[in-house]
Amino acid sequence: MGNESSIVGPSKPEFTKIEKEIVESVNGLYETFWRQATQDNFDTIMIADTTLQKSGEPHTLFKWKARANWNLDPPLSDQEASELQSRETYLLDPDATGITAENLDCLWSLYAATGNRDYAERVLNISLDDRQHPVVRAAASWSYKAHSHQGLFDD
Repeated sequence: MGNESSIVGPSKPEFTKIEKEIVESVNGLYETFWRQATQDNFDTIMIADTTLQKSGEPHTLFKWKARANWNLDPPLSDQEASELQSRETYLLDPDATGITAENLDCLWSLYAATGNRDYAERVLNISLDDRQHPVVRAAASWSYKAHSHQGLFDD
């Protein structure tokens, strides 16, 4: 079928036990940030920033999009804004192929930062796209259903 890293994305270091506890402590706030997008809540998440950076691009996109969408401090630099726009354009492109599991995580991070259903709908569309790797399609389907079941689409 192909190289596993091509469907998963780049490998990431494992979290230590303490790092897992740190991530778990902010996870609920992170997943539904858009429902209470305040500077205080953003700052609380950023306390775990060093640990969350181990998750790679999904966390970076969350930080950038939350700051841009809700005018949080510190403001995005021109370079960060450009990189964010470029990644969003790719992730939302219905013709993009070679989507990875990390790309799905990026879409969910963008959704968590904004509450914009376009990101969730893209995950659903990936699950139905025969051009995508079957494992990625299954992961997209599972993650969409899991987010829906958790009530994360309820406004």
